[in-house]
Amino acid sequence: MAKFALVGYGSDGRGVGRTEQGYTYVVNDNVRTGDTIQPIATSSKGRKFATTGVVNHAYKETSAKGQGAKQQAQENGVEDVTRVYSGKELGAKGSRVPPKVPEGMQPLQSQYTQQTRAGNIAMQLKKDPNTELTAKARQTFDEYSKQFMNKENR
Repeated sequence: MAKFALVGYGSDGRGVGRTEQGYTYVVNDNVRTGDTIQPIATSSKGRKFATTGVVNHAYKETSAKGQGAKQQAQENGVEDVTRVYSGKELGAKGSRVPPKVPEGMQPLQSQYTQQTRAGNIAMQLKKDPNTELTAKARQTFDEYSKQFMNKENR
């Protein structure tokens, strides 16, 4: 059994999107309101990318509210509600604590979060090998961070 989750994007869930309550995703039964997840989002150009989201509401699949969330997603043009896998389901390991960064810099994602995002992208590609990803969706952290490092650190 699964749940439908209404998710707001960003680490604080503020980027709600098309609906007042958020975008609809299918999640496992352990997900609760307020949890941070790593869903696969779709850009305005139709490309997929991993992002951070906060569950605004979670409803059992068989409940009236769950069926309402699914119907609302379909009314908004979502044919197949995307499944979000947890890090545990994907076998992600490593620290859940993000590395410390100097004040004023953007906080980094934890190793666990990075593995969860990569796993969700891999599951999306397994489901639909023709999925068009954004240019940076498959970039590893090391590839991404090179552009910000000093020449001495390269």
